[in-house]
Amino acid sequence: MVDDDIIADYILSAPYMADMVAGMMKDPGTPEEEKNLPAYTWEATAESMALFLSGLKQEFGSARGYLEINGADRSLFERLAKALLI
Repeated sequence: MVDDDIIADYILSAPYMADMVAGMMKDPGTPEEEKNLPAYTWEATAESMALFLSGLKQEFGSARGYLEINGADRSLFERLAKALLI
């Protein structure tokens, strides 16, 4: 999957963010520091995902690299591919 595919999929969630954030703000279990983040934090924009992917690649090489560095079991990658990729 290339970045453009990931970004296109990500921005499909934009119309649903307001309801998700409203529910999260009402939830007493949501930490105050999350509730106090700026509104733009909760926008599902192409620019925000592109920036995230760029940072992920710079720091870890890939999402897989990030997961491996943080102790993900190798079987996770097969399960994710089976569940998420067409």
